[in-house]
Amino acid sequence: MAELKNMTKQKTVMSNVLIAKTFKDRSKGLLGHQSLDTNTAMWIHNCAWIHTFFMRFAIDAVFVDRHLKVTTIKPHIPPDRLTWPALGASSVFEMAAGMAQANNIQVGDQLHVGN
Repeated sequence: MAELKNMTKQKTVMSNVLIAKTFKDRSKGLLGHQSLDTNTAMWIHNCAWIHTFFMRFAIDAVFVDRHLKVTTIKPHIPPDRLTWPALGASSVFEMAAGMAQANNIQVGDQLHVGN
């Protein structure tokens, strides 16, 4: 099981990272989930914008470049919304609403996914 770490702040942010690399997984994302655990994030590859259509809960979106450096944070995106593309982003971490702030994730932080 992969963890999301903030290397800038030397702390584990999420203990469980769901990874969406394939077109099918990226398209589905968090659709069908009733909620998202506060220790779980979904990492969607090749993604600079997201939507929350048909979702049942709000999320935070942390956009990162290809080196996993945070470029944009979009907090508390409610269901049935569409975001503008995040400039310079190549992927996004979706997490429960409020978790980006609770974990003190900031633009410029260096993230890492691993054990």
